[in-house]
Amino acid sequence: KGWAAYIAGDPFRAYQVKNQWNLKHVVANLLGLLIEQPLVQVDAPAWVEVTLMRQEAEGRTLVHLVNQHGNRPVDRNYYCLEQPLPVRDITVRLRCASQPSRVTLEPEGIEPVWEYQEGVLTVRVPQVVIHTNIAVE
Repeated sequence: KGWAAYIAGDPFRAYQVKNQWNLKHVVANLLGLLIEQPLVQVDAPAWVEVTLMRQEAEGRTLVHLVNQHGNRPVDRNYYCLEQPLPVRDITVRLRCASQPSRVTLEPEGIEPVWEYQEGVLTVRVPQVVIHTNIAVE
């Protein structure tokens, strides 16, 4: 009752060793088939990392967005980047059981443009320079 996928081999080895990115799109498409209703979806370049976190004590959900600047050297020489290029106009969709009472971009505390329809919160993030956090209460 559902989908299953099996990849024989290590699909990310070429990505780790030679920065060969082609297979990550194949894996992303497979995951799209397997997970009908993901908890979070983000329209952004592939180098924007997304982490979903629930803070029970505070009663809020956090969506962390980290801009890796497209520079992730495979030789583990993590050099300092003098001036990161911001990623602009990101759309984040988050499944929520009920309409949030408050949505902010942290650490600035700015209320972004957002809407809630049919169990999905859609947030427009103007830009992520290095890190932005969407706090949903």
